[in-house]
Amino acid sequence: MKAQIPIQLRFGDLDAYGHVNNVAVAGILEEARTRVIWSADAPNEMNFSQHFSLTDKDKYLLIASQSIDYHRMMPYTPHPVMVALWVGKIGGSSFEFHCQIRSSQGDDALYAQAVITIVLVDAETERPLRISEAARADLQLWQDEPLKLGRAKS
Repeated sequence: MKAQIPIQLRFGDLDAYGHVNNVAVAGILEEARTRVIWSADAPNEMNFSQHFSLTDKDKYLLIASQSIDYHRMMPYTPHPVMVALWVGKIGGSSFEFHCQIRSSQGDDALYAQAVITIVLVDAETERPLRISEAARADLQLWQDEPLKLGRAKS
């Protein structure tokens, strides 16, 4: 299952060439990711915040890696872009969010794809923690076919 998160572009996301800057693309992915994990406007079926709470000071979710493939320039538009987000892989202490950023205007243009590895760590020791069975079960509900990044594979 894939979450569809609309993200509004900001005029400040543009670069000198008049398209959305690559750093802003990372910000769009961050916004979608945080909405899915911690926001009240995440799809109701997503139970991630009960497992990975911002108020839980004993454990954190940290980004271990983020890979982004850019497929075309993203123009500024007053309409939001759509970020499809799903779980591509679940490990012992980590999971991967796989994402696609597309146009929301009917042409379904693919702007970028990303794989983001997130690790659950102990706040005190900064060592990886095993994902609980309950959290694993909720992550599995959102697991779908993993992306294969690389320009030739789009």
